[in-house]
Amino acid sequence: MTRPASEPAGLTWEVDLAHGARLTGLTDPRGRQWLADDDRPGRRPGGPDDRFTDGPLAGWDEMLPSIDPCLLDEGGRQVAVGDHGDLWCRPWSGDVTEHAVDGASLPFRLRRRVTGTPCGIRLDYELTVTGDRVVPLLWAAHPQFALRPGTRLVLPKQVSVLRVDGDDPESGSWAATVDPGRLVTPGGCGKWYVDPAGSPALHGAALVDPDGGWLRLTWDPGDLPYLGIWLDRGHLAAGDVLAIEPSSGFYDRLDRAAAAGNVWTVAPGRPRRWWVALDAGEDGEPWRT
Repeated sequence: MTRPASEPAGLTWEVDLAHGARLTGLTDPRGRQWLADDDRPGRRPGGPDDRFTDGPLAGWDEMLPSIDPCLLDEGGRQVAVGDHGDLWCRPWSGDVTEHAVDGASLPFRLRRRVTGTPCGIRLDYELTVTGDRVVPLLWAAHPQFALRPGTRLVLPKQVSVLRVDGDDPESGSWAATVDPGRLVTPGGCGKWYVDPAGSPALHGAALVDPDGGWLRLTWDPGDLPYLGIWLDRGHLAAGDVLAIEPSSGFYDRLDRAAAAGNVWTVAPGRPRRWWVALDAGEDGEPWRT
């Protein structure tokens, strides 16, 4: 499914409602496709009993209520939350601009509206608890962007970071412009968070190609105080992929984040709303616009 022709043409998007409402295409006016594709033989969208990493590692998924699998003590019972959450393998109802889905492990409903803007698109979310108790929930965007040779990650400012894919977090510092090729060697991968204790929450991040074309994500840090960065240089993905992951929680496991108080606690009748905006440009300066 592709956006209606009547929408503004800052970015053209495609949605696969049958498989997690995944955004499978995100194309700028010059025909640049920003989302990664995965055409390896045997890769197909999975179901609830499949592992996320066995399917095509491409496009934009919604991670809710967790990223990593875990067991959550919910009202005295152990609830299993699957790898990359509930939603990537479930069919959504709706159309290319507005769609919704119910959770499988916990009682919630997520609605997402995609609206075209003159320079891009805006994604508006509403998360509602459908049960009768307060529920801890961790949401993160999971856009797998194609990382071309020479592409840079450009942040609004220098930040402190934590690398969290090892046994113990490793602290470090990034300049505002980051060369992903220097972070991980080919065949490797890594996951970082902007250190919530060492840096103010960011309101955005951008990718800038060598020819000056750029894609910028922005959000309200009051709603989404954490930013994760996932880099995969052919370890799991078909090629070099970078994910910019604004998130409501820290770290990736709902049980761990809930124990630390770093998640949303959503009450019945009190939905959470947030947004992420994407803009595209060609002048190499995403933060001057």
